[in-house]
Amino acid sequence: MTAGVCVAIAVVSLVGAVLTRYVQRNVLDTNGYLAIIGPLPEDPQVSAALAKFTTEKIFDATNAEASIKEFLPPRLAPLANPLAEALERRFNQTANNFVQSDTFNSIWTTANRALQKGVLRVAESKEGEGKLAALGSLDLSRLASAIKERIGSDTAITPEQQEKAATIRVDLKQRVDRLRTNVRIINNGAYVLPYLALSFLVAAVAIGYNRRRVILAIGITMMILGVAMLVTFKVASGGVLGDIADATYKSAAQVIYEAFYNDLRSRIVLIIISGAVVALLALLAGPYRWAAWLRNKLALPKFRNIAPYRWLLNIRRVTAKYEVWFELGAAVAVIIWLLALSSLTPATLVVILSLLVAFVSLAHIVARPAPVNLR
Repeated sequence: MTAGVCVAIAVVSLVGAVLTRYVQRNVLDTNGYLAIIGPLPEDPQVSAALAKFTTEKIFDATNAEASIKEFLPPRLAPLANPLAEALERRFNQTANNFVQSDTFNSIWTTANRALQKGVLRVAESKEGEGKLAALGSLDLSRLASAIKERIGSDTAITPEQQEKAATIRVDLKQRVDRLRTNVRIINNGAYVLPYLALSFLVAAVAIGYNRRRVILAIGITMMILGVAMLVTFKVASGGVLGDIADATYKSAAQVIYEAFYNDLRSRIVLIIISGAVVALLALLAGPYRWAAWLRNKLALPKFRNIAPYRWLLNIRRVTAKYEVWFELGAAVAVIIWLLALSSLTPATLVVILSLLVAFVSLAHIVARPAPVNLR
C-alpha cells in the first residue's frame, strides 16, 4: 500500500516536472519563447490573420465608401461599394505581403522580446510593485506605417487608426498577484519536482515487498498518465479553438497552438514510451516461462560470469555490511549542507531532503535484495 502511494506521488511529480519545465523553457525563458513565436509570421495562416487584424483596425469600410461616393458623380455612386471593397482587399494584401517580409520579422521578434521581458519583469517584481505599470504591449507601430507607404501617401490613416493597428495591449493591472503566484509555482515546480519524483521512485522500489511488481506498476502508471494527458490536451484544444468563430483567426490559432504544443507532445510521448520500456523490462525479469525462455535466447544469464557482475556483487556485500554507516554519513552530510547555506528556502529544503531519501533508498535496494520467489 505504501509503495503504491509512493509510485502515484512519484509519477505525478514526474509529469508535473515535465509540464513545469516545459513552461519554464518555452514561455518564461525569452530565447525559448522567441524560438517558438518568432517564425510564426512566416506561416501563411498566421500572416493572413495578422493582415486581417491590421486591416480591420485601420480600414473603415463605411467611411471609405462614403468618401468615394462624395468623390464620384451621382450616376457612378453604385460603384462606391465595389471600389471600397477593392481598396480593402488592397490593404489586406499589402499587409499580408509585408507581414511575410524580413523587415516585419525583425519588428515582430523585437516587439515580442520586449513584451515577454516586460510581463516577466512584472511577474518577478516584489509585492506592491508593478501595479501601475502592469500594462504590456506588443508594439507593431511600423506595420501600419509600412502599409500606408505601400498603399500610397494619398490614403489617410489617422493617428488613432495607427495606434489601434500598432499595439496589442496586455492589461495585467488586475492580475499581477495571480501572475506572480503562477510564475513562482512554475519555477519552484521545475526546480523541486524532478528531485521529488526521483526520491519517491527509488523509495517505492526500496520499500516494495515485490520490487518487480513495483517497477511494473511504475511503468503502467506512466503510460496511463501520459495517455490521459494527451487526451486532456486534445479535448482542451477543441474547446479553446472551438470558441473562435472567424475561420481565418481559427486557422492561425491552430498553428500557434501546435507550435507551442509540439514540444510538449513529444515529451509526453517520451513518458509513455519510457513507461512501456520500464513495464516490459519488469515483465522480462519475471518468473514466467516465456520470460525465462527469452532471457536464455538473449543469453542474459551469461552476464553473471563477467567481471562487472562480480564487481556489483562485491559492491552489494560492502553496502550491506556498512549500510547503517552510509545512511548516517548521508544524514550528517545533509545537516552540514543545511548549516552551510546562507539562506534556505522551502524549495531548496525539499530538494535536499529528496536527495537524502533517494540515497538512503538506493543504499537499501543495493544492500537488501528483494525476495525472488514472488509472482
